[in-house]
Amino acid sequence: MSLRSALVPSLLALTPLAAWSAVEISDDVELKVSMRLQTRIEMASASDAAGNDFDIWEPGSVSEDDVNQINMMIRRARLYLKGKYKDDLKFNLTFMADELGANDDKDPTGVDVRYAWIAKEIKNGDLKHTVLFGLNKPWFVSADTDSSSKMLFATNRQTAQYNHGRQVLLSYKVSSPMFTFGVNLSEDEDAAGTGTSTDNNDLEMSFRVETGFSEENTLSKRQESFLGKDGFGHLLGFGFGTRTDNSDVADDDGHDTFVVDYNLHMDQLSLNADLISRSNDDDTDVLSILVQAGWAIPGDDMIIEPALRLALIDNDTDNDDEQTVYTEEGGASGMYIDAGVNLYFDGHNNKLNLGLVSYSPEDGDGDATVFRVQHQLNF
Repeated sequence: MSLRSALVPSLLALTPLAAWSAVEISDDVELKVSMRLQTRIEMASASDAAGNDFDIWEPGSVSEDDVNQINMMIRRARLYLKGKYKDDLKFNLTFMADELGANDDKDPTGVDVRYAWIAKEIKNGDLKHTVLFGLNKPWFVSADTDSSSKMLFATNRQTAQYNHGRQVLLSYKVSSPMFTFGVNLSEDEDAAGTGTSTDNNDLEMSFRVETGFSEENTLSKRQESFLGKDGFGHLLGFGFGTRTDNSDVADDDGHDTFVVDYNLHMDQLSLNADLISRSNDDDTDVLSILVQAGWAIPGDDMIIEPALRLALIDNDTDNDDEQTVYTEEGGASGMYIDAGVNLYFDGHNNKLNLGLVSYSPEDGDGDATVFRVQHQLNF
């Protein structure tokens, strides 16, 4: 199946739905339909640990003479079906067709379900209790759960890799105007990253709490860019997650993860900071730190927002000589420096991101420089 045959009919079929905003199915049911389309061009220059030319999109599968330096793809194609039944039951069914045309997937095969959950809300004064069951990300590592629509860069923060995987889970959350607390419980269905269950006895549990310390200063929702709007707000978050290990499967180890993160909005400034510490059952420890900030400059026709990011990723603190390489969107041990600028034509609904990332490993010659241009359209 070609990219054209896979993508064009799907988008044409969805065009009538994209015009919907909110559809009242009955007196009790309301449905909202939306779409997200992120188109991207990447250009990379990278080396492996020995200094040879390296393909970040197809590592180890091509010869040095066949290294790809340009990658054009549909990074995210999403269809969101969200709604509510009466006033206290919400649902989300989201379909995705991500990385269409990417160098490691030139022949896209279909559409996957990204989210499928139902949530019951109970309000008691200023408190709101929410019980959710279904396919979702655990509310644990904010770098992974923050909206991909409102990011400062085309890629996730490198600390997103430490969240527990998107899977069927049971979660509970209680929120007030000043704080939110949540707990998540799931069966680990893909511990080794193989796409199949490795041990049905492995469980993941995580907790998270975040606060702005006062009602007037607590952000109503986290996001990486606030578009330079006037005002002040912040959120300090703490999380703990654990995964049991009840099998002898290789690369299927348990771990305990601690998270501290901070999100700040101060007029033109948007800032995120992450600290991740993980202790693995195989005696390797993780310590990763990330700070990023954007400064929005409003204009008559658009908003311009320069942004910087620094990430120090260490996936094995006992080994200071890790010879790692940059692949796809990063995550290996090393130092990442991102610089970019966002052009907002209609807020986050229509924006263009231009970004450059420079990667240096702890040891070896696996340096990489990647330039990305990504356009986003929400409707």
